[in-house]
Amino acid sequence: MTLLDMIECAPWREHWRGMPEFVQERKPGYATIHVRFRDEKHHRAFRRLISAYGHFSGKASERVKPFMLFSNFEVHKRSRGVWIDGGEQILPRYPVYIVSKGRARRQLTSRALQHMGVPHYVVVEAQELDKYAKHKMPLTTLRVLDPKFQQDYDAFDDLGMTKSKGPGPARNFAWEHAIASGHAWHWVMDDNIQSFYRLGHNRKFLVKCGAIFRAMETFCERYENVYMAGPHYEMFARSREKLPAFITNTRVYSCNLIRNDIRDRNDTSFRWRGRYNEDTDLSLRILKDGFCTVQFYAFLQNKLGTQRLAGGNTAEFYAKEGTRLKSEMLYRMHPDVTQLVTRWGRDHHHVDYRRFAADKLRFKPGVVLPDEPNEFGMVQVPFVRRRTVGSIQRRFIRTDEIPRMHESGTIRVHFDSQADMDKFASITRLQIERDGDEVWFPRPIDKTDRGLLRYVVGTAGEDEVAVLDS
Repeated sequence: MTLLDMIECAPWREHWRGMPEFVQERKPGYATIHVRFRDEKHHRAFRRLISAYGHFSGKASERVKPFMLFSNFEVHKRSRGVWIDGGEQILPRYPVYIVSKGRARRQLTSRALQHMGVPHYVVVEAQELDKYAKHKMPLTTLRVLDPKFQQDYDAFDDLGMTKSKGPGPARNFAWEHAIASGHAWHWVMDDNIQSFYRLGHNRKFLVKCGAIFRAMETFCERYENVYMAGPHYEMFARSREKLPAFITNTRVYSCNLIRNDIRDRNDTSFRWRGRYNEDTDLSLRILKDGFCTVQFYAFLQNKLGTQRLAGGNTAEFYAKEGTRLKSEMLYRMHPDVTQLVTRWGRDHHHVDYRRFAADKLRFKPGVVLPDEPNEFGMVQVPFVRRRTVGSIQRRFIRTDEIPRMHESGTIRVHFDSQADMDKFASITRLQIERDGDEVWFPRPIDKTDRGLLRYVVGTAGEDEVAVLDS
């Protein structure tokens, strides 16, 4: 069953009553072309030239074939917005914990929550307390991980304390701290989340308030069998596709809202386990016991990709041993639903969640859903950039900010209108005739006596002629 099939048959709209408005229909593009490059030099020139006019995907690595949506920047700017509190500040009802290691100077999630006005805890190891205290955000409260949680943690292998046990012990520490504080649920987040968004009307809008966490909490509190929930990754929610506000019974990664009193069939309390993939393991154990998870498309997290940021698991695991061991551990944990595969040139795993699709959300007794949407105090205001359009267009982009060219030597470019295609052609001096065209950048003009090709590469402000080796 495809995601579109799930959208059509699942009664998600009935469950979404009393929640923020969500409209996300498929929006086909006007045209798509393929821009090819002769070498890395031309690829970098194109990225610099177009950087102010659209959003590139596939920034994380060479394995993802990149594409971009090109739009007239002035029109695009006017249609942007940001969600903020429209009146009294609405914060999460339950405590928020960030588990962090080796990233005292780069506390991305903490900085994002600070900008949203959300108080939070950061769980760190004792030897790093002074570093984190030096760089902590004003709304941050530091909590030192009790070493007992590392000693007692089930790493699901025989290596013991000979290597890092990952973030699982700190997650369990946060769980116990929330229970001791008298809370029914808690949030636990990775430390490399840059921002949060709301999806709707084929756009992703930045959120600068904590009301989205209260909205997700309110949704989960309606049900007796929802044990864990969280926002989906922004990179996996395509703004032009038809999507539901949420899906059920799948994995929940990186930003987890967890019910504190959950117990398995043997009446044993659920806790994190495993040196790797502890979020996938916990999701699967919850689902195998007949309970539900919820993953929101209406609310999204912008998390850096694996191995993009130094510190954390990047330093402890992936930089040294790659991803093979973590995939093999998940297979040992759940061989009935896990396959070992090779994707994007590295070892990976694939989990089949289809067997859990039949488990339905069950309302708590007495729950009555309102008919009207509830924005939880959020209002949308225009998004204002600190720099003018002209300065953005002229901004120099460092070479190390530009990912290397994909092995195909191609970038797909999508347009919403003929006007966008005309604007693109005027900037790049490329000749575009119809949808599906394949063009080379830069376009060859003529040949000189010296055997060099002369190209018009253009700039955002005025035309510029460059002579490049043929």
